Parts: sequence; structure tokens; C-alpha cells
Amino acid sequence: MGQKLFAVINDLSESEIKDWIESLKKIYFKRLNNIRNELLDLNNDLIISKPESSLYLIIDVKKAVNKDFSAKEFALYCAEKGKI
Repeated sequence: MGQKLFAVINDLSESEIKDWIESLKKIYFKRLNNIRNELLDLNNDLIISKPESSLYLIIDVKKAVNKDFSAKEFALYCAEKGKI
């Protein structure tokens, strides 16, 4: 898939690539903002970064979990299951 993507990009002009990247930023910004707002609606104790130019959110759960929560166990669980 990567080779096909690079082959297509290779045929685009610099302007077309810039336009394409800008369209992706708009799409992902909107989606990440929606996800952020929905998570905050579910739990106002979460601290969530605001997507500006990134394709990810940073979520701080320290105010939303009890003292027994283990970030390490959670990360290992997610790595094993591939999702939450």
C-alpha cells in the first residue's frame, strides 16, 4: 500500500500535495475535536489536549481514576488487546 501511495504522490504537483495535506488537517481536526468534546461530556475530570496540528490527543486521567489505577497495567492491557 505504501508503494502505491508514494507512486500517486509522486505524480502530484507541490501545490496539489499541499492542498491534499490541508484537506486532511481539516478532516482530522474536526474528528479529533468531536472525540475530545464527547469524552469531556462523558467525564469532566479528564484533561484532554486540544488538537491543533497533531493527529492524536493526550488524555490525562489522574483526576478520573481511583488510587488503585495502574497506568502500567492499563498500557499492557491495551497492548495485549490492541484496543480498549
